[in-house]
Amino acid sequence: MKELSYLNFDPIQARQEWQEYKNLLQTHSELEEAKDVLPFFKQRHHLSLLIGYYLSYIEEPNCFGHEFDIFGDFKADLIVGDFNKRRYLLIEFENGKSNSIFKRTQRAVSEWSPRLEKAYSQLTDWLCQLDGEKSTPKFQEIFGNHDAEFQAIIIIGKDITLSDSEQRRLRWRVSKTVIDSKKFQIITFEELLEQCDYYLTRYYGI
Repeated sequence: MKELSYLNFDPIQARQEWQEYKNLLQTHSELEEAKDVLPFFKQRHHLSLLIGYYLSYIEEPNCFGHEFDIFGDFKADLIVGDFNKRRYLLIEFENGKSNSIFKRTQRAVSEWSPRLEKAYSQLTDWLCQLDGEKSTPKFQEIFGNHDAEFQAIIIIGKDITLSDSEQRRLRWRVSKTVIDSKKFQIITFEELLEQCDYYLTRYYGI
């Protein structure tokens, strides 16, 4: 199993990587997961750590793993954590397109996209696998203790304009979907840009 990498978070470097991320969004009308998204974040460790602040009770994001092997059966796009608090965020990147969350059809009501449904299933499998490994020495070695906690987030879609009905459906699904007492979050790539800017400004003043 792949080990976590450890890094002292540098907010100045994170701001530079944030600017590069902003440029990526401005120069790409769409984002492909394998071609654009995964290689970009794999080369920007401090921006990757910054995503960890989506965990409300995280104090210091200090470890991460890209394409992180989950005990041989699954692979997370990214995991970010606070090893001292034993809190970790599982991140699933999807493509960044206008139809990534909802798929418009000839029906009056749009359908949930296959990409989003697949992402939900992947995160469910990751959490299931991790829960089953909690008592093993390897789990405790990597994550610090058997009581390590995990949450999950899906980052998907770009330049999305949702109807009022779609916004309501998305908000309801995010607030009501709970697996093993854990809520999934769903955000777009633009929302990630805004939130990372907020974290850098609020917590580091840059």
